Amino acid sequence: MSVDNRRFRRAGRVRGTVLLAAAVLGVTGCSGSTDGSPTAVESVAASPESGQDSGTGGAVASTTAKSDEVNLWDPCALPESALTSMGVDPSSKDAGIAEVDFTDAGWKICGWKSTAGWYDLTIFSGTPTLEEVKARPTFTNYTAKTVGSHPATQYVPVGATRNLECATAIELQQGVVMVNVLARASKGALEDPCVVVDRHTAGLAEYLPEK
Repeated sequence: MSVDNRRFRRAGRVRGTVLLAAAVLGVTGCSGSTDGSPTAVESVAASPESGQDSGTGGAVASTTAKSDEVNLWDPCALPESALTSMGVDPSSKDAGIAEVDFTDAGWKICGWKSTAGWYDLTIFSGTPTLEEVKARPTFTNYTAKTVGSHPATQYVPVGATRNLECATAIELQQGVVMVNVLARASKGALEDPCVVVDRHTAGLAEYLPEK
């Protein structure tokens, strides 16, 4: 594969992840930075490597806004054995979104490439409630679920292209953990992403804190 092709495919993955971040981080209802400067996600979206202008529309939470004093569950702390059993590559771990840290915005985020090679798994841990997630106009097709002892809801982002994406939000005492599967556009979905999310949440259940 040529260098240009590799760069194009990476740019596509970054673009997809940035748009995913805009949808998920917008759950809090916050908008861009408080001082008029672009948010971290907007800066990533507008970077040359992302291959696009910012498309977040100010929907993401500002990384300059300090979160409440909440001890968030950290998906990046999952052991390698758990990641391997769930079918993702531990060495591909990306803490944040495109290497941008969102801890100060009230989120802990971690992502991995699947060993199957056609999708990426991203886990968001934050303070919004499950009801706030269900109230988002950017999500649809809600289905009630249970993950271990936790109430949960599965959903699909509005306008998800060719059924490439699915996610489940799991209720915790802190708020929610959102587990997202996004197929790579270059490969397409080789399996129903919602079925894949179900497998990942089942494997994740034992590592979640009890309410």
